[in-house]
Amino acid sequence: EPDDELRRDVIMQLICHGRLDTQSFGERHGIAFARYFAPELKALVGMVADGLLSCDGEALAVTGRGRLMLRNICTVFDRYLSNVPRQHYSKML
Repeated sequence: EPDDELRRDVIMQLICHGRLDTQSFGERHGIAFARYFAPELKALVGMVADGLLSCDGEALAVTGRGRLMLRNICTVFDRYLSNVPRQHYSKML
């Protein structure tokens, strides 16, 4: 599924590089990163305040302290593990 691929790429960038350039990521995947991942970015505000992550609108960067919490940071982007609220749409059965 395309959403799974996007999320996997975000997580891999953070794990492998400790940084994600949101602008180039959005261009590469044809999305507006801040809009697509708005609930996730909102969920990261506390981690930014705790000094685990920096988010300047152009990049997400894991700090030295954040490396110890990398799994928790990445979980925010994993729709199967995250507690980030999502919009739900009704389905026809």
